[in-house]
Amino acid sequence: MIVLGKKFKSPSYAALLGIQDAGSDRKTVNGWTSWKNRNGKLLADLRSEYLKQKENEAEALSADG
Repeated sequence: MIVLGKKFKSPSYAALLGIQDAGSDRKTVNGWTSWKNRNGKLLADLRSEYLKQKENEAEALSADG
């Protein structure tokens, strides 16, 4: 994730830079619930959907073999 020209592995650190750049003095922020995609879906929800999909795929593979 790139914010203000800096690359982050953590959505929380990226969100923190963004809010501090906007003038906040906060020291922590939950990036998973701060970021949304173009359709307005939270990053946390996208992650949950992805993990559920992978879990379903693993279960299907396990059932097949």
